[in-house]
Amino acid sequence: MKNKIIFFYQFIAVCIFAYTMNFINIRSIQKKNPANTEQNARSLVNNETIFSIDNEWYLNQIKNLQHGSGFTHDTSNYLYTVRRTPLYPLFYGVHYLIFGEKGSFAAIKYSQIIIFGISAVFLFLATLNFTNNRKIAWLTYILYGFNLPLISYLSFTLTEAVFPALICFILYFLSRCKLNSNGTNWFMVGLFYSIAVLTRPNIVFILSTIIFCILYYNKFVFKKIIMNGCFFVFGLSLLFTPWVIRNYIKSNGDIIILEKYYGDQMDYGMPNMHLKYWIACWMNPADYSSERISNCIIKNINDNEPVSGKELVDSLLNTIPPVVFNGNEKNEIIDSYSVLYDYYKEKKFNKNSHELYKIEKKSILHFKNMKSDFISNAPLQYYILTPLSYLKSLIFQSNSSTLIYIEDFKTNKLAWVIKLYLYLLNVLCFTAIPLLLFYKKHTDIFWSTFLFSASTIFIIFFVNKNFEARYIFQLFPYLFISLSVVCIETYERIKLKLN
Repeated sequence: MKNKIIFFYQFIAVCIFAYTMNFINIRSIQKKNPANTEQNARSLVNNETIFSIDNEWYLNQIKNLQHGSGFTHDTSNYLYTVRRTPLYPLFYGVHYLIFGEKGSFAAIKYSQIIIFGISAVFLFLATLNFTNNRKIAWLTYILYGFNLPLISYLSFTLTEAVFPALICFILYFLSRCKLNSNGTNWFMVGLFYSIAVLTRPNIVFILSTIIFCILYYNKFVFKKIIMNGCFFVFGLSLLFTPWVIRNYIKSNGDIIILEKYYGDQMDYGMPNMHLKYWIACWMNPADYSSERISNCIIKNINDNEPVSGKELVDSLLNTIPPVVFNGNEKNEIIDSYSVLYDYYKEKKFNKNSHELYKIEKKSILHFKNMKSDFISNAPLQYYILTPLSYLKSLIFQSNSSTLIYIEDFKTNKLAWVIKLYLYLLNVLCFTAIPLLLFYKKHTDIFWSTFLFSASTIFIIFFVNKNFEARYIFQLFPYLFISLSVVCIETYERIKLKLN
């Protein structure tokens, strides 16, 4: 009974804190943007949730389904029916059907806060099961449940609002497998794994951790590994099977386990994708956005060209970082941007023309050639300095881009302290991973954290080819456990030596 009361207080404390901080964040947006001019993470939807340019990927499915147009965010192309995993659009859809268009944005905030509060308790229990140390469990609970960047996303209609909680639920059932490796617990791991992955596809790489745990917690006994592995597969297949079958039917025969974008990731056309690959040679595309370049061109064309294509290309050239010219000539960049401009112009007026196809191929070839030239002329930048800049962006940052109330940290001492704390916390979280090697009794935590972190970083560097702070949120529950272990165990060793 006493434990249940503690869990209830843990839940309430996180929910109250999360509500308060999101209230402050929303008020800060209202104050800084009183006209509510549409800006990503700097404006509001119905004065309730924070606007994101990704909303179109999650909010339209339920409306199209309700109107008989299928579960898709865009009815213009059948391929969009398999473009996004289903669970977050369905999660929003439940709120939409119950509360209506306006009410859904108010209600979903509270649902996400409640789920987050529950997940903080589950992470506490998971850590307790993993470590059998209440101090470590409490510190993990505090680091996660009162984490300002995670909390800020509870007022978005994005997968970031729920998938960290789903990681906590997976961790809880994995911790139960450590205590009792039976079919029921592995079935629950599989079920919550499928829920998490069908919410956020990148979570699929937690599978490396799960495979390790199946081997380690079954003491490498072949019979137990096979039996409990089957229970895990059975749990995940309950949701994956109908989704894969549905995708096979909708795509006319493609085997799609999660989602597929058929080349064009963000609907800007394949030239934009190759522009992004070129940018990734010398800089994080999140810092020099290919989408921003395309949007600038598209807007100028849609506005009937207030400036000429040549003038716009020249203005874009002026924003390019000097490092680019280590590998590419100015003229070839101008040529590539000019062909990209021609591509979007042709696309607006003759969407399905043969000429558009020719310009598209020409634009792609320009960016491919620029990428090859850059790699040939600046191998040090491409192979060493650019990856190091990605790693720097991953570790040495505060994850605070959505915390509007600390934007003025340069003039506000309290905001500066908060930002510094978040910066140091992120650095310490990654530093803690190798330090875990000094604590042999936590071998499972080290390998679980290392495998999931390594696979996530691999995706950031070599698949997505750009880093945004929210990409590592899926790691936070693991990182907080690892940091808590290192902090408490180090404290206990120092205390023992001093005594």
